Amino acid sequence: MVAIEQIKELDRISSRSWPAREVRHLGGWLLRATSGVTRRANSVLPLDSEGIGDVSEAVERVCMFYTKRNITPRFQMTLASRPDGLDQSLGELGFVVELKVIIQVASIESVVSTGSEIPVVVNSTPSLEWFTAYAEAGGLDDFALGVRKEIVERVPAEKGFAAARLDGKIVGIGFGVRDGDWLGLFAIVTHPKYRRRNIATTVSCALTRWGQRHGATRAYLQVEEENSAALKLYNRLGFKNHHKYWYRMLGKTEEKE
Repeated sequence: MVAIEQIKELDRISSRSWPAREVRHLGGWLLRATSGVTRRANSVLPLDSEGIGDVSEAVERVCMFYTKRNITPRFQMTLASRPDGLDQSLGELGFVVELKVIIQVASIESVVSTGSEIPVVVNSTPSLEWFTAYAEAGGLDDFALGVRKEIVERVPAEKGFAAARLDGKIVGIGFGVRDGDWLGLFAIVTHPKYRRRNIATTVSCALTRWGQRHGATRAYLQVEEENSAALKLYNRLGFKNHHKYWYRMLGKTEEKE
């Protein structure tokens, strides 16, 4: 079993790598809000039980925080979530399990290189074309894209923006964040017309090599549990399951992870 502190370490790093516009502390919980766009940036990260007190009262304050912002109250849960028994308490308070995600990790040296001839460039800043490709590949409207643009611009750590080109245009993109010796891989998406051509694999490998050049020795990524194709892809590259997280929410929503 993975150590609780290792889970918390990746929780903190991944939260910094996809930072919310607004972060409030409620004891040892982080309340994150970003106009309701993406679950990670609009959920509670319950890292510690310090200062929480009665869970029901703390949850009521959480609900008030998100309701005022017109965001569905939601918790991002792991086995390391605190206080102990929080997941059961949330279930009893009407929070349902919404989505399960697997964190995969790999030592960068073990990540398999594809040797693909698809050209990929990794830049330290994103171009307008990069964001346009992100919107087209991810099916994002202007509002959702704008919020994501703000999120990546807020990242305090070293960043890499990968773009794969075919037929004179960007057909696949990815976003890497180097935080200490960890490299996080985010937003690996391919234009629908160019899928099944190993573009996501090539982008992932390019970002991994970029991270290694910039001092990272380990990499992590997040894959929805039901996305078997992506899990197989990253397993082939050398990534292994580390732990899971899941969301507990009130009501239903259509936001994407």
